[in-house]
Amino acid sequence: TSRYNATGKTYQPQKTDFIVHHKRKEQLERYDKYFKKFEFTKALDAAMKKGVSMPSPEVTVRVLQELMKKGAIKAALACRSDLSVGYIIQFIKRNISKPSFQPVLLDVADLLLDLYAEQVGQSPVMDCQLTELRETVEQEVNYMTELSEVMGMLDTVFASAAMKTSTPSSETVPVMTPSAVAQAADI
Repeated sequence: TSRYNATGKTYQPQKTDFIVHHKRKEQLERYDKYFKKFEFTKALDAAMKKGVSMPSPEVTVRVLQELMKKGAIKAALACRSDLSVGYIIQFIKRNISKPSFQPVLLDVADLLLDLYAEQVGQSPVMDCQLTELRETVEQEVNYMTELSEVMGMLDTVFASAAMKTSTPSSETVPVMTPSAVAQAADI
């Protein structure tokens, strides 16, 4: 059999030969496999792995969005260990400043704070993590508020500048005099 296998590897097809290309079945990512099995907690865990969340946080955010869309985000976040919640909180703290991730991560942070608020005081590790998350979210909300105020001020400045440049000067405006009929009607 080794002689048979060796001859096939060196064969060069002719131009008239029909070549059949074998496509490899595309492998699903681990979190996609868990989604297909409706194992949402495992899907979130797979997306939170350092090999996924660190180099491409957009994938983890997409998994969180999909969990929200399916209505399974609460179930995926509930009943986690302090360590597992810590990974999620670290991910949120690291990526909440990115504008494209902000809406999703703010919703997840709010849900985390709601889910684990009753555990405050039971575990010092969890207390510290939840406090850090709350402070990070408050800081980001303050930044967004300040940014909105600055954007409002800039809009006002740009609008007034546009009004000054679009208002024609008195030299270019033709002087209009009323017609004789209009002047007679005024008297």
